[in-house]
Amino acid sequence: MVSTRASSLRERMEKDKGVKSEILQVENHVNALPKVLSGATPPRTPRPMASDPTQLSNRLSGAFLFPPAIEHADVKKEDVDTGLEHVTTPIADDDASDITVVVLHHRHRFRFLSSKSVLSLSSPIIQRTIQTCMNFESPTGGWDDRDIPENPEWTIYLDGDPQAMQAVLLLLHLKGSDKFFNISFELFTEISVLCDRYAWQDALRPWVRAWLERFARNALKPGYENWLYIATVYNYDKKIKELVAALATEVSLPSGCGNFILRGERNISKTLWPAKYTDQILLLRGIEVARLTYALKKLVSTFKSGSVEFRKYCSSQVCADHVLGSLLRSIVQGGLSTLLEDGGEWRGSAINLKERMGAIQFDTLQKVMPNHTCALHAVRERFLAGFKGATRTRDAPQSLFELSAFSNS
Repeated sequence: MVSTRASSLRERMEKDKGVKSEILQVENHVNALPKVLSGATPPRTPRPMASDPTQLSNRLSGAFLFPPAIEHADVKKEDVDTGLEHVTTPIADDDASDITVVVLHHRHRFRFLSSKSVLSLSSPIIQRTIQTCMNFESPTGGWDDRDIPENPEWTIYLDGDPQAMQAVLLLLHLKGSDKFFNISFELFTEISVLCDRYAWQDALRPWVRAWLERFARNALKPGYENWLYIATVYNYDKKIKELVAALATEVSLPSGCGNFILRGERNISKTLWPAKYTDQILLLRGIEVARLTYALKKLVSTFKSGSVEFRKYCSSQVCADHVLGSLLRSIVQGGLSTLLEDGGEWRGSAINLKERMGAIQFDTLQKVMPNHTCALHAVRERFLAGFKGATRTRDAPQSLFELSAFSNS
């Protein structure tokens, strides 16, 4: 039994020696290959490392920068313009490219070869990240020369839209062209997200100023709702009040998840909207819907049997019943009957509610009895003038406090 174990140990040691010999041959073959590959940056001298190993694990945890080198790919201009997937895009010149920006987007990686100096100067957030994550200390006993790559490449992982990141990096590296003045509003929105996240507002100030002046002209049009966010990022208040007022009348209540809202026929995302503007829009919408609902209920109560208000316009109870019946039928046809119920809610926009209320009709007894005369049609004209804002009913809710009291009544 003992001799068998000893023989098996000898066989295993001889086998291990053979494997090590093969590995050594492969290493010698690799070392004989050229050190600089086509498309790769020239070798650089490794950065000196500190000798204190105590903080190495802390530096690595949560870091955005990681060695080693990323393989460079040849990139054509048409490839950059048409699609960035699985492509490494050169931003800085070859001799200045010493850091790779990697954008993780929809489970794809987009790489941009950049200058560490340019990125450090462009944003205090990026500067702190680079300074923190690149101060790696060496382990106990120092670094083994074989552990340091010939061509060390540093990578910073950022979050955002890859096309917006490419545009920002080109502008930061002073490689912008006239076409950047004509970017789409959607791309400007994504660039603003990056500026908000990484504090690039000052670095891109000349370009941002031109974009703000251009898109401010269309801020009130559908499709430009994220102007609320963009203006906040750059502390630019032009057209904000007008847009808040327009959205308060044109949007519905938010969806169940709270991320989307309907403006006309378009379902738009409000995830970027600042909370203060969202709250203000919904408050103003609620006040307007409550005011319109109050006007509708007031009209119906005027025509109810025995109403003192009704007697001012017609003394015939038959006419009152006829008017009330035709009025309720018109309200049902307009899809507004739920507003007459306790706790009834209007989820659409205030402007749509106003349009439906403007289509409400009712008939007097004069339609079946030509000899009958009354002034009830004047009530409808007064009603239309009231909810359109020409006059406001004194008891209608005008503030958040009155809206709350009205809703609970």
